[in-house]
Amino acid sequence: MKCPHCNNEIDDEAKVCPDCGKEIVQEEEAEKKEMENKGDVAEMVIEPKKKSSKKLIAGGAVIAAVAAVGIFSVVNKSEKDPKEAVIEAFESVYKEDMVYPSDEIFGWSQLYENSMTQKSEGSFSLVLDQCAEPTVNSLAGSGLSVYTQDDPEAKKVYVDYGLQLGGMDLLSAQVYLDENNMMAAVPELSEKVFTLNYGEDLQGQIDASPYIGKMLKESGADLSVFTDYMDYIWSFYNTSEEERPFDIEGLWSRYKEGSGAIEALKEAMTVEKAEDGTYTVNGKEEKCRGYHVVIPQQAVINFVETTSKFFMEDEGLKKDITEYFDQIFAMAYASSSIYPYSSGEEMQAEMWKMAEEGINNMLGSMEESVEDIDMMVYVNKKGQLAAMQAKTNVSADGETVALSMDVELQGGNYLTQNSTVSLTVENDSTSGGIVVAATGAYDKKSLTKNISLVISADREQITLGFDGNYDIENKAYGLEFSLNTDEDQGAITVDGVFNQLEKGKAMDIAMDSVKATWNGTDMVTLSGEYSFKPMDGEVQVLEGEQMDILAATEDEWMQVVNDMGTKILGLYFQAMSAMSGM
Repeated sequence: MKCPHCNNEIDDEAKVCPDCGKEIVQEEEAEKKEMENKGDVAEMVIEPKKKSSKKLIAGGAVIAAVAAVGIFSVVNKSEKDPKEAVIEAFESVYKEDMVYPSDEIFGWSQLYENSMTQKSEGSFSLVLDQCAEPTVNSLAGSGLSVYTQDDPEAKKVYVDYGLQLGGMDLLSAQVYLDENNMMAAVPELSEKVFTLNYGEDLQGQIDASPYIGKMLKESGADLSVFTDYMDYIWSFYNTSEEERPFDIEGLWSRYKEGSGAIEALKEAMTVEKAEDGTYTVNGKEEKCRGYHVVIPQQAVINFVETTSKFFMEDEGLKKDITEYFDQIFAMAYASSSIYPYSSGEEMQAEMWKMAEEGINNMLGSMEESVEDIDMMVYVNKKGQLAAMQAKTNVSADGETVALSMDVELQGGNYLTQNSTVSLTVENDSTSGGIVVAATGAYDKKSLTKNISLVISADREQITLGFDGNYDIENKAYGLEFSLNTDEDQGAITVDGVFNQLEKGKAMDIAMDSVKATWNGTDMVTLSGEYSFKPMDGEVQVLEGEQMDILAATEDEWMQVVNDMGTKILGLYFQAMSAMSGM
């Protein structure tokens, strides 16, 4: 038969479930007890004429008491184990399947994935409208623009850069890349399209180059590494997130499943039921279950040791770090830069050595410097974390510092939408701390989000802020990034509208005003636009008279340089003329 508590298969004669440990009442015994209970109750109520009213009342009181005890027993048995309740409360803070309002509206995660795997085109522009500095203000109408085409599957990219002066298109540059070729052009300076076939024996081309190759050798630069660098860049395209370098989710998954650090910490902590507390949950005051949690000093030390050991030994992380620095060093050496390490592997090994020394020193001092972590945890009716207070002491150089953390999660569309987290550090002579507060709302008509970060030390304080709002019907938005100190206040505000929004696929955003202010003065005002959408056609290949930069002779290069010099002079006079008319 099956256990009525956990539904696992058990022996028909079992008295206790071997899986969940709860008592099994056989059907015959249950029926017998039920009949006995019915008989007892019947004896209390039969022959009412022979009983006095006082005895009836007494009998009713007994029945009520028995019922109350039974209900209490059922409720008490169904209540979760305190440690299990606390662990589940912490796990409720961030859920893997959670869809945040911003992603529900805009589809940011899908948009990013599409940009890495599907053909797309995008643009960005920014123009100076006004500036408090007169000299800069004379350049009003000047700006820059970027247009891109991407085909991750074919590994092809096209980029067009533009520079405007006083509303006039002054200069542009185009670049095309695929797995083997690089092309570049500056139409205003040269009719040539400069090419490099880096995918086919690049070193051989450099050795055979009559002019540029000789210059590279004389300077000590090694352009041959460019092939490996581009292979590394292409590895980010048209691959799953798990296959790309620096797969953070994969690293976190390996840590949770392979290190055992989190499970050991759970096992070591002690949890006891404590007094309940009242906190705001989803806009309403709610009585929340309280738990007293203690994480022993040794458990903290073991957690730090196990966690650091995992990351130090994770081969995937080592590989990603090594490959990254290999490319950095290769390109640095290609330009004759001097670095103290000859390879990414050497750099990674040195970083790991320094980290290991630091971790060992920290672990060695933790036994004397760190105490148990004492916590109060409050869980709401849904089993979610509502609040937490934690405190401990840390000693160093004969001085004791008190650390405390307070967390309140007031919920909303998701648990942390409205929340406050504060960390306080205090000793006999000084105090400081960090407070992060978030508020927000989403009602299918509008989305708001406000975040403040307050950093204080003694009597000084710095506040960083973000305020954002979006009107779904009008597709209008506003953003503000602020910085406030005891003496100064600054902010950057962006206001505009979504001209087009196709969730996770396409968007066209007008930035009607991008304004920077400092101490109440409007310093500079810009405007611009950003767009991203799927691309139906093919990536544009540069057209024009091609010139292989390695195969070209010295005479060919001198002709190009002379032509560019003449055209640069012409652009200079054109720019001066445009500025004088402003």
